Amino acid sequence: MRLNKLLLLLFTVALVAAGLTSFIYVHRVVQDALTVDAHVEIGDYVGFNLDTDKLYFGTVFPGGSAERAIQISHHLKEPSLVTIRIDGPIATWIEPEYYSFFLYNQTKDIMFRIYPPRDAAFGNHTSTIRFFFKAI
Repeated sequence: MRLNKLLLLLFTVALVAAGLTSFIYVHRVVQDALTVDAHVEIGDYVGFNLDTDKLYFGTVFPGGSAERAIQISHHLKEPSLVTIRIDGPIATWIEPEYYSFFLYNQTKDIMFRIYPPRDAAFGNHTSTIRFFFKAI
């Protein structure tokens, strides 16, 4: 009986500690957030778009691929964990070089690659890429 109470107490303490650790990790203070629209045109030719108002992959064949690099600069007072989240209709087509990484007073190049499926419809397709800077 006494052993059962001790095990229950230890289990409860472990559960509370794990819950608090998880809560603190997930709810760190977001220092900054950046949103970039991603765009690709699916067509029967290859084309380039070097504009900088969006992350343009240009024109790509269905089943083809393209890549584009962007620079992320960090000039905040504290180091940051940068997390990338991609949302939208073509989110599964886009692969960043890293989904999360650390930055502190530096500029980092991040490569994004797009792999439209062979059955991708011709036309313009977009998604949203979000960068979250969390204090560490």
